[in-house]
Amino acid sequence: MDNTENQNNGQLRVLDQPISTELKNSYLAYAMSVIVGRALPDARDGLKPVHRRILYSMMELGLWSNKPTKKSARIVGEVLGKYHPHGDTAVYDSMVRMAQDFSLRYPLVNGQGNFGSIDGDPPAAMRYTEARLDKLAEEMLVDIDKNTVDFGPNYDNTLQEPLVMPSKIPNLLVNGSSGIAVGMATNMPTHNISEVCDALTLLIDNPNAEIKDVLTHVKGPDFPTGATIINQYELPQIYATGRGSVYVRANYHIEEDKKGKKKIIVTDLPYKVNKSNLIEHIAKIVNDGVIKGITDLRDESDKDGIRVVIEISHNAEPEFVINNLFKHTELETTFGVNNLVLYKGKPKLMNIKELLEAYIEHRIDVTKRWLAFDIDKLEKKLHILEGLMVAISNLDETIEIVKSSKDPSTAKQRLMERFKLDELQAQAILDMKLQKLTGLEIDNLKKDYEETKKTIEEYKGILADMKKLMALIRKEVIEMKEKYGDARRTEIINAVTTKNFNMREFIENKTEVVIMTKQGYVKRMSIDEYRIQNRAGRGTKAAKMDDDAIKEFVVADTHDFLYLFTNKGRLFTMDCFDVPEASKNAKGRYLANFLKLEQDEKVTNILSIGEDIVKDADKYSVIEVTKKGKIKKMPFDYIKKVRANGLRVITLNEDDEVVAVKLLTDESKIMINSFAGKAVVFDHSKVRAMGRGAMGVKAMNLAGSEIVSVNVVKDNDAVLFVSKLGYGKKSLVSEFRETNRGTKGVTAMNIKTAGGVVKSLVVTGQNEIMVITDKGIAIRTKLEAVPLLSRNTKGVRLIRLDEKDYVHDVDVIEGAIDDEEIQEVKPEILDGNEEPEESDENSEESEDEQEESDE
Repeated sequence: MDNTENQNNGQLRVLDQPISTELKNSYLAYAMSVIVGRALPDARDGLKPVHRRILYSMMELGLWSNKPTKKSARIVGEVLGKYHPHGDTAVYDSMVRMAQDFSLRYPLVNGQGNFGSIDGDPPAAMRYTEARLDKLAEEMLVDIDKNTVDFGPNYDNTLQEPLVMPSKIPNLLVNGSSGIAVGMATNMPTHNISEVCDALTLLIDNPNAEIKDVLTHVKGPDFPTGATIINQYELPQIYATGRGSVYVRANYHIEEDKKGKKKIIVTDLPYKVNKSNLIEHIAKIVNDGVIKGITDLRDESDKDGIRVVIEISHNAEPEFVINNLFKHTELETTFGVNNLVLYKGKPKLMNIKELLEAYIEHRIDVTKRWLAFDIDKLEKKLHILEGLMVAISNLDETIEIVKSSKDPSTAKQRLMERFKLDELQAQAILDMKLQKLTGLEIDNLKKDYEETKKTIEEYKGILADMKKLMALIRKEVIEMKEKYGDARRTEIINAVTTKNFNMREFIENKTEVVIMTKQGYVKRMSIDEYRIQNRAGRGTKAAKMDDDAIKEFVVADTHDFLYLFTNKGRLFTMDCFDVPEASKNAKGRYLANFLKLEQDEKVTNILSIGEDIVKDADKYSVIEVTKKGKIKKMPFDYIKKVRANGLRVITLNEDDEVVAVKLLTDESKIMINSFAGKAVVFDHSKVRAMGRGAMGVKAMNLAGSEIVSVNVVKDNDAVLFVSKLGYGKKSLVSEFRETNRGTKGVTAMNIKTAGGVVKSLVVTGQNEIMVITDKGIAIRTKLEAVPLLSRNTKGVRLIRLDEKDYVHDVDVIEGAIDDEEIQEVKPEILDGNEEPEESDENSEESEDEQEESDE
């Protein structure tokens, strides 16, 4: 490196160096300044510089707990002018926090006026509020005038400020701390002072005690807002390492009014939770349908404490509602413990025992220093008292010397010569008042002399004996516990956190219908909403359409997982029971409220996956088929876990979208059907497994049509085909010859007057089907009413459609029927010229409902 120096009047020195080196050195200096001088608390007193300066300035202003308060602006000005040359807002905010009983377990400042609230209300301006030291803060300052701590220069080197407080209370543990430095941060919880003092006493008595012994006294964090810690068994590990997560849950109880209506009453909130924001969030997710069963929500909190009332409906289970609230709101939060502190000027991550030992070390040093200070002061006093005792012992002669001296200096000199005194002692004799010569005062003087002498011997004995020194510190610790100790506010239990909470345990697993519209509204209804009708009926209304139409329709169990595929090739998942439940006439909830969809992104396909399939994911593959004839296969493991912001599972052309998704096992074949009534069947091995980003390969030669369905089939399966105009039939897979993928396929349904195939489904083992139209009309009917016909037939009418209404989707409702019953619903295959059997009520069917041949 080429260094040059330029001189300007013999004073300016310029050093040339790379800017990278200068930036590195400058940023390192800044980082260390933030770490040491701003963000991290000292392990000894638990304070950051700004808090220490506030307390010291208040002491200098004489704002003791028994003195009148002063304007906060006066205090802030004192701190800024003398010790903390930063923004007044930073100083005031720090002082406000020290006065908030919901921020500090044991507040250090006694505030008068509006100092903010747990609802997040800001404090009043500093010109309106007043403050003084709290009684507890005075314990932080005890003996600071006895040379107990080191002082350093202030920012302009005109004053001295304490570098640490004597801290007679273990402030770091009882009040905690939080701060973000450069490349590191600290977050320490608050604790109960009685428990901390007990732990200190333990370590003083037995320095070799282990962390497990300490934890017999320190049960866990004790937050100022109470609540309940629910991961009790994880606390030992957190305290042993100084890092970990504490799960905190609100306290509540159930109340029931005279009418039997139940209410959830929240009485304590987790630490640092804003009550107003919490209530607003609960209201939002209730309106969005994320949580059901809540009919009213209000805040009845007052000066006596928190009371948030959550009213629930008659048919709702309180424990289910509250656990859902724990899962979705800040009624349960995580406090990330990170015990990073400044120890001997350096950042250090400390466990609970190290923190207690650091405090004890500090108190040993402080105690030694104030003892030495007091001994020196008492020895000076004793020295004076010794001179006075000489004068009293020779009272008449002393008086005579003073009376016969021409001036005070002569008297002083004569006393020094006569009684072998120094100048201080002789001056003290001359300054003594005549009243001290009374008998009582002389006795008091002798008593003071003996007591001072005894105190000096006692203090020296303590300094010389570590056991006595530790006993003194132990006595002070017990004194602090007796003066400030109180009952624990935060309960500690071991319970299942919402992280591990299985909502399925609280929800009945039943078959339901999930409906999604083209505009993106979704809802869930019980299958019992639809009574079974004969085929060719008109059905009942399933959803309020207005100018909307049905997009996707699936029958699923409440415990199933819904896999939602979008037009942009992404996948989202949600629990079936998280879909809002609604009536047949309701529109549902907007799906975008539940998923993080991009602009112009819409869900195009829903796949229902059972819990047992997810557990055995390695046994399955998933196949996706697009409208334009692409097919893709990939292991189900690839999509088993889906991120909250979605997972890309296929690359799509601009005018293409996923229309069908199915699970695949190694023994199965793939059947693909087009709207034109064609079907192609081929072995799954003809499609190789691909990654999530792949586009897929050609599935079928569509000749201008579109793919509508894909099924995983076996030779003995029966497949249900349903057309746009409401016709349906069953055909055996064995009727379809196996080909290669990419072919045109063979006729699966005669669509000349049926309107095109809408959906095909494997129906082996099911005994009911449900058909839904574009206008939201649905019919539920028995599968046995649908005949088993040859593949080149039209089938029979399943639903009578209104004008300009069409079948949009169909799904099967699983039934528990045995093999014999399955045989009963599989009559002989009819040839192309026979008419299927019909029940009496459907005898009026027209001739166009007879099977028809392609030929």
